[in-house]
Amino acid sequence: MSVFSDRLRRLRKARDVTQAQLAAAIGITDRACRRYEAGENEPTLSVIQGIADFFEVSVDFLMGRDNYWQDKDGHIHAQIPPEIFTQEDIRRMTKGR
Repeated sequence: MSVFSDRLRRLRKARDVTQAQLAAAIGITDRACRRYEAGENEPTLSVIQGIADFFEVSVDFLMGRDNYWQDKDGHIHAQIPPEIFTQEDIRRMTKGR
């Protein structure tokens, strides 16, 4: 499973959103949403941007390039519900401490 698909699943569950609700909100099929979450397909950039906008996180956060998230107003948030992070995320963030 890719970082993207893992974070998508964790964000969706943390926000209590179904795959069908997310799919309808961003204009994709339920099947496409399931496949992105399962890591079976790669979404287009426009779909990734739609997901980021829906959850109010950055594309970099979804792709695992950043462990902080920025909302649509540009505010950076360091506190993310712990269930969103994988153990690998936590190791990277605490490395060197």
